[in-house]
Amino acid sequence: MIKYRVLLDMDGVMFNTLGSWLNFYNLIFKKKINIEDVTDYGFSFLPKDEKEDLFSLVDCEGFFRYIEPIKNAPQIVEAIQSLGCEIYVVTCGMHGNAVPEKLASLEEHFPFLGRAQKYTIFSHRKDLIKGDILFDDNPRNLEQFAAAGGVTCAMDYKYNRDVITNYRVMDNDWIEFYNIVVNERNNKKYI
Repeated sequence: MIKYRVLLDMDGVMFNTLGSWLNFYNLIFKKKINIEDVTDYGFSFLPKDEKEDLFSLVDCEGFFRYIEPIKNAPQIVEAIQSLGCEIYVVTCGMHGNAVPEKLASLEEHFPFLGRAQKYTIFSHRKDLIKGDILFDDNPRNLEQFAAAGGVTCAMDYKYNRDVITNYRVMDNDWIEFYNIVVNERNNKKYI
């Protein structure tokens, strides 16, 4: 039986990575940057030295381990899984302790998925992963996946609003994403 395959990004989609990252940065460097200030994915609005300070934080031990999931993400991922969909988490693992910390966070907050090593793919090239839909926030990932013929759904942020996607989820509304998956799955006649 062929199952509908859902590819989920961790940072900014399943977990509030950007919010936690900015809170950490603001606390350490006495700044007041919020998510709405981030108008491009590369943080080009920051001076070079501040941008380097910001990016240095992702290499700190524990950075990825204690980020909270976005509201309703665990419940909705479980509901999508209960539809019979295959769930794969596709995320970047190149920073510091990202791989073990992300795996531990997934097992803590999404235990119904099983051992994280079995459903997590660490890659920058999400367009190379076979899936029916990609839920992501990174403009490059969305554009590349769409160019490869995939269905895309963007978690809406200022920095990705100029990217053309099949779907866009506003206000971190995971219930909206659930409805998208149900409709897409039914349209493709998956069992």
